[in-house]
Amino acid sequence: MKKVIKRVVLATMLVGTATGISAQNRSGSLGDLLGGIAKETIAQTQSKTLEVADIAGQWTVQGPAVVLKSDNILQQAGGAALTGMLEDQIKTYYERLGLIGNTMTIESNGSFVMTLKKIPLKGTITKGTGDEFNVKFGTIAALQKDGTTAYIQKSGNEMSFTVDVKKMLTILEKVGSVTDRELITQAVQLLEKYDHVCLGFRCTK
Repeated sequence: MKKVIKRVVLATMLVGTATGISAQNRSGSLGDLLGGIAKETIAQTQSKTLEVADIAGQWTVQGPAVVLKSDNILQQAGGAALTGMLEDQIKTYYERLGLIGNTMTIESNGSFVMTLKKIPLKGTITKGTGDEFNVKFGTIAALQKDGTTAYIQKSGNEMSFTVDVKKMLTILEKVGSVTDRELITQAVQLLEKYDHVCLGFRCTK
């Protein structure tokens, strides 16, 4: 709760010092931002206690997930609003790529099948520290031996699954055509100017 309050105070400072925003629009922006920060903080707190068995089941992709991993509390305070904006922009590309409605089935022992564009990508998930999991893909050479770090957050029947944006590029290129890769590159370029950015999927069960 103390972390939520701290972020609320910082967010108020951020919104209050913004220029060119009317009082009415500022009020609406503040409400949206604070709501997003509270929801994000709760999800992050819950995710630290997640185990692989907690995310078992069949998940359906509803859209992109963007996570900014930063130790800077000021960046985190504005992160909820920023990631929401980026997800809205990238969703168009996900729709054009045919990623919406794809599935990821996770077993309680950590084995999974991520089916993207009707192509099954099999692998394993093991628990790391905090909200970190290690994900290995048996069918993607670059992610076979050491895998990559995935950040997984879950609240009720909703889950976000993200990896470093460059790793997600590798995953999507595995299932994409030449035309798809052009769209994937365009989507990733929207995120290149941000540090420690992760991209993935927002899913429901």
